[in-house]
Amino acid sequence: MAPQKLDTERYILKRYLSQYYRAKQRQRILEARLREIRAELQHPSISSSSGNGLPTGSHISSGAAALILREAEIEDRIQRQKETEATAILNIMDILDFLPPDSMEKNILELRHIDCMSWNAITRVVHLTRSPCNEYYTKGLDKLLTFKRVRVILADFETRINRAETDGY
Repeated sequence: MAPQKLDTERYILKRYLSQYYRAKQRQRILEARLREIRAELQHPSISSSSGNGLPTGSHISSGAAALILREAEIEDRIQRQKETEATAILNIMDILDFLPPDSMEKNILELRHIDCMSWNAITRVVHLTRSPCNEYYTKGLDKLLTFKRVRVILADFETRINRAETDGY
């Protein structure tokens, strides 16, 4: 296989395997937005309708009503994102099941893409330095690329990526 083609296939496989991590990141962002909106709703604006400048009481502004709607929308998005995460992790596990069960390659790929561990954390868990970890990782990617079913899944994934990028998503 030509080196450039192999690099491209590895890139697509890595992107496929990192879909769970990306979904988790999107969920964290949505949850942070939800916390911000809820904090804003907890502290409604205070009006000072008396002429002396002293507040007469608090009220929920029309902006707060919009925040309540936004809160519901974000909660729906979070739920959809959780479903996306569940699908992503199942997809990744299906791909990684092509590797031998107790192989170091599978172990490192799982730590990286299912447990979302950093390379430093992986090296501590498997008791290897970064270089052998990368070698096992690359060896695992290359082994996965030898399976026809994996290549079909990745071709479909690449088509979806290209369609999304073309459509501007």
